[in-house]
Amino acid sequence: MLVLGREVVYTTSAGQHGFFPGIIGPYRRLFCLLGSSGNMDALLSHISCKARPSTKSAGRCTGEASERSLERPGVEENVLLFLPEKSMLGAESSAGKGGTLMSEHDKILAGRLFDARGTELRGVKRLAHDLCQKYNQTFEGEADTRAALLRQLLGGCGDNVYFQGPIYFNYGFHTTVGRNCFANYQFVVSDDAPVTIGDDCMFGPNVTIVTPFHPLIPEERRGMVNEEGKEFCPCYAKPVVIGNDVWVAAGVTICGGVTIGDGAVIGAGSVVLHDVPPRVLAAGNPCRVIREITDKDTAVDLL
Repeated sequence: MLVLGREVVYTTSAGQHGFFPGIIGPYRRLFCLLGSSGNMDALLSHISCKARPSTKSAGRCTGEASERSLERPGVEENVLLFLPEKSMLGAESSAGKGGTLMSEHDKILAGRLFDARGTELRGVKRLAHDLCQKYNQTFEGEADTRAALLRQLLGGCGDNVYFQGPIYFNYGFHTTVGRNCFANYQFVVSDDAPVTIGDDCMFGPNVTIVTPFHPLIPEERRGMVNEEGKEFCPCYAKPVVIGNDVWVAAGVTICGGVTIGDGAVIGAGSVVLHDVPPRVLAAGNPCRVIREITDKDTAVDLL
């Protein structure tokens, strides 16, 4: 259940209730308590939530979100809240290295192997996929509707964010987007791990950001056995960070574990496997730094 607003009041079917401020949780941009049952319909049927209203401007997101965006006014926080019955917790969790039970979602954030096809994560992804489908069915002129859908989908959304569409996010709430960002046609973000996009970024058509990995050994890809003796399809993920004022040209693929510095430009068709420093032109497969961007690159003479 997506609950918008800075403050969330919850009540469970057992009569338990409480209050959570908006900026808590693993990223300080959302609060996420995932039940391991994965039966989304069952979880939602046990929960009623309400949020104190947050101020919104037509056609854009407002408010605050994420540790980084606290310095960027105009970014709204999105709170994802799952409150299952206690009996549902731990049903499909496995022990971490210290013996503590970990949900599949906890494993994602810890960089460990997780079950990408398991029931725990399936409902969460389905919710994001449905929101993307709704967004893709809107027309360009429906700015308010599109902005509202992005507020529901993303973990944080700044002012003046425009995605041409179609868009495809795997989780949605793992992604935060700064102010004044534009993405052209066919923007794909496989955000199993967190994806952070800064202010004033531009993405050309057919850009893909992909955070998950699979084992290289084919026998392991077909299936492994977890700590509880259950067979699962293994996957792990690494976060992506894109700084401010970054231009990612058409057909670029950005892989997990990559950080792109402020002011960088990624040439068309590049496959970014390693970090890119600030204010450089980088391109190729694999993507390499070509040169620094200097005052000689000015486009003023084209006026």
